[in-house]
Amino acid sequence: MLYPLVNRRSHLDTNSKLLLYKTVFKPVMTYGFPAWYNCAATHRKKLQIKQNRILKMMLNLEPFHSTDDVHKTTNVERIDDWFQRVLPKFWMGCTTSANPLLQHLPVILD
Repeated sequence: MLYPLVNRRSHLDTNSKLLLYKTVFKPVMTYGFPAWYNCAATHRKKLQIKQNRILKMMLNLEPFHSTDDVHKTTNVERIDDWFQRVLPKFWMGCTTSANPLLQHLPVILD
């Protein structure tokens, strides 16, 4: 449904496409990130590949373009880097929660 807005032939400017990515695509891809973080690295890699493809499509870049350049240009973190940054905040929120089930979750950090 959003593909016509972000594909290579879209007339939206790059900043609008990136705003759409940050407000729609990324929240959908990272929903339930504690579960994603604990899954196998191959599954997280698939999520990273999907992110790279979407960003390259939005910037109208070839698939073989360097993903490091894409992330620097767009100022978008890699999925694993984002997990590493957000996960400690999540665990801190769980330990300070009023819910006793969340207070006793085992903290899993690398």
